[in-house]
Amino acid sequence: MEITSRACAVIVLHALAAAGARGDIVLDAARQIATITDAKGTLKLQLNYHGGLVVDGLSVLGRQVVAPSTGACTGVRVHDKWFTTRDGLQPFQVKVEGAMLAVREIHYGPSDFPVSEEWTLTP
Repeated sequence: MEITSRACAVIVLHALAAAGARGDIVLDAARQIATITDAKGTLKLQLNYHGGLVVDGLSVLGRQVVAPSTGACTGVRVHDKWFTTRDGLQPFQVKVEGAMLAVREIHYGPSDFPVSEEWTLTP
């Protein structure tokens, strides 16, 4: 069985889309960090993709709502063991495509229960 997911911080994405005019996406390939902000600067999401995929910063109206030390990631628990996007991922793709940040080829999980995801983040 394989699970395919297309969800990442759905509430945040809807909030960014509802914020109005187009925001900004900054991709820092050297540090492997992507930053997405809405046009008004009320929402800011930071995605760390160094060895894994972790939202290690989320600011709403200037208030940090995700602890940078733990961040947020996706995952699945199989046979009492957690598999997440936090680390140990197979190679994945991160790139800006027009007005969106696309993260593709996200694969993790055990061989008997592989997980495939694709994240699309739009300011």
